[in-house]
Amino acid sequence: MKSNKFPRIAIYFIIALLFSIIFRLKPIHLPDFYLSEYVYGLLGGAGPFIGAIVVLFLFKDEIKNNVTYKGVFSWLQILVLFLVPSALLCFFGTSSGSHLNGLLLGLYISIYSVLEERGWRGYLQSEFKSKKPILKYLIVSLFWYTWHLTFLGQTSFLNELVIFGILFLSSIGIGIMADRTKSIFFAACFHLIGNTLAFSSELTTYLTKDTRNITVAISIVVWLIAFFIAKRKKILSYTDQ
Repeated sequence: MKSNKFPRIAIYFIIALLFSIIFRLKPIHLPDFYLSEYVYGLLGGAGPFIGAIVVLFLFKDEIKNNVTYKGVFSWLQILVLFLVPSALLCFFGTSSGSHLNGLLLGLYISIYSVLEERGWRGYLQSEFKSKKPILKYLIVSLFWYTWHLTFLGQTSFLNELVIFGILFLSSIGIGIMADRTKSIFFAACFHLIGNTLAFSSELTTYLTKDTRNITVAISIVVWLIAFFIAKRKKILSYTDQ
């Protein structure tokens, strides 16, 4: 009997959305403490991670998902690739000249990206593997856009259209990387591009624009080299999740 995926998706998205509402919108007062902005930031991104873990546990006999954290890479390879931005930010340092804080910011945004990608590409995308790729990426981007809750702030239709367009294009790019490498960590690498350039208030506050741009540019080159080496070795996947 064919399993019904919609209860699974509903459970996943409710959990993801609850975390987003609590730690993004903050409808109730959350206490301030040392590094609280980073803790709340990670908790905001933890919703997709926890939602995916819960659903994959409850429905483990129904879900066929061959996406793993390392995918087609070895653990050493994927960890080196994953830590490239953190190493670069440690080298360049923050706008105040702190190399330690640069490292911590890099680790923060990298971990945040993994939390999200465990859910979006590590689980949800596989629920629509029977769809054509472009439709699969579009559906994921609709959930992803809704989860961000940007439409609840002071915004405009045009602004929201731009945000959705960015997320849709990102879903295509990250989705292809996840489909080919079967790696959550590799998908997270490309996820953090947008956060590093513009969408993470912590990084845009404490890092110069040049630092962010150079870090992303070098990281992309390294990741694409690794991707094409994997392609040349014929270890990439060309079947749906």
